[in-house]
Amino acid sequence: MREADLDLLRKYAGRYRKVRLTRPLLAGQHTHGFVLALSDELVLMSQFHDFYSEGAVVLRLKDISGLRSGEFERCFEKMYRAEGLLDAVGLSVMPPLDDMRTLTRWLRDTRTPAIIEQEVFEGGDEEDELFLLGYVTDVGEGDVWIRHFDATGVWEEEDDFIELDAITSVQLEAPYLETWLRHIPPCPAL
Repeated sequence: MREADLDLLRKYAGRYRKVRLTRPLLAGQHTHGFVLALSDELVLMSQFHDFYSEGAVVLRLKDISGLRSGEFERCFEKMYRAEGLLDAVGLSVMPPLDDMRTLTRWLRDTRTPAIIEQEVFEGGDEEDELFLLGYVTDVGEGDVWIRHFDATGVWEEEDDFIELDAITSVQLEAPYLETWLRHIPPCPAL
């Protein structure tokens, strides 16, 4: 990430200034939203898709290749303000952002549900992509163990793991996950 972009992230942290982050993913994905906080390694954003909140997301700074915060973002800010959508910016509890290990330990200790992702970067093997919805049950030296459910809402019988260094994003208070959790049995691992 360019130093000028990092300075802008720092400047906008905790303010209602919309940004668009670019990460070099196969799909050319952008993350839109408002910077809540950042550390030397991670950025926490209140994520939006058009006119609805997608909760919060923690991203690795090293994966961000670009930042835009210009006339398009100012236009959306005005509409968000007029529509009362800025009330959705934020989290009920701020997680630690020291590094991914500290964040995943906090998820385990607080029993906070999350979406943990390992995304495929250009040239990568799509079979290596993971999208796990559930609870962190353990954090080892190099792995994070997660009890998650499948696409039919059934909890897996055993925890699955992802390498700590492979985690590219962690979503918190995501409406997608919260809706699932309202309609499936409680996690048996808790």
